[in-house]
Amino acid sequence: MGSNQKLIWDFPLKKDGANISMIPYITAGINNDYINNGKTDYLRNIGFDMKFGINSGLNLDLTVNPDFSQVESDATKIDIISPTAINYEEKRPFFNKGIDALSYSLEVFYSRSINNPTFASKIFNQGRKSRLYVLSAFDEQTPYLVPTQFESYSGIGGKSFGNVLRYQNFFNSKSQIGLLASNRFYDGGAYGNLFGLDGLFNFSDNWKFQFEIFLNSNKEPIADWINSEKKFGEYSIKLDGEKINGNAIFASIRRDTRNWRSFIQYTEMSDGFRSELGFITTNNLKKYTLWHSYYDFPEKDYLKSYRISLRHDFEYSFFNDISNFSDTFVIRNRMHALRSNMET
Repeated sequence: MGSNQKLIWDFPLKKDGANISMIPYITAGINNDYINNGKTDYLRNIGFDMKFGINSGLNLDLTVNPDFSQVESDATKIDIISPTAINYEEKRPFFNKGIDALSYSLEVFYSRSINNPTFASKIFNQGRKSRLYVLSAFDEQTPYLVPTQFESYSGIGGKSFGNVLRYQNFFNSKSQIGLLASNRFYDGGAYGNLFGLDGLFNFSDNWKFQFEIFLNSNKEPIADWINSEKKFGEYSIKLDGEKINGNAIFASIRRDTRNWRSFIQYTEMSDGFRSELGFITTNNLKKYTLWHSYYDFPEKDYLKSYRISLRHDFEYSFFNDISNFSDTFVIRNRMHALRSNMET
């Protein structure tokens, strides 16, 4: 049996044009363990959140011993037949603000890889021509993920310190280029570093080109967080202090008109590619995707719109061993709801 109570104070301030909000809190609980030892444990946790609104675009957030007990719990996902780890949507307010700056086609950043932080700070600056996002966090229980070509292995490790630096420069409302640097350091000397360059260019109203390039350098911890004797390539799954380097590329060229939508997409990840602050569950692949579709909008009583699509996927390993290919043909339509009016 147990009970707990949370006390919160909110101190909003405004000084020299800056908005400052400080929210200290105390969480106290009582846990009576009658079954095992008959003892009563008194649980206490003290922490605070601080928000500094320097100006309309620049914000600094700090949190110490954050309490996420009020955050909505995750819906259960079934992973019995899933060969890779399953991710969940971020619901913690501290991490959600500005997180769209770290939206990538390759999941090199996953905020919930910061699992149980004792301290976190975030700088977010949104300007007309650029955007800056800086995140640092100490984590007490760090998730660890080892990806391979067909499956991934995960475990919960010890303490770590992680950083993310994201910068974007906007040429105009439709074109931009960005940089990413992230790292995580573990107790005992292990680390993981990732560096990236990305861009989005709209050549006209119809044509768009997007790319992402990443390089990583990692040293595994020597730990029992993952229990497996399997190997992938020249590396082992178990955490035995190996140094692992990798790279990844994503590129897409797309053409969109009212009736025709087409794209060619290429993804490449070496067998050593991983991201300590991301959610990379597979690697060792090269994949081409071709998509071509026709849309029409008759707006008739019996048919509102329809789409005819053809897709081809061709996937093989980083060492050019064919893994999979598929062709898909789809016809979809959307019909108006039929209505009848009757007079009585």
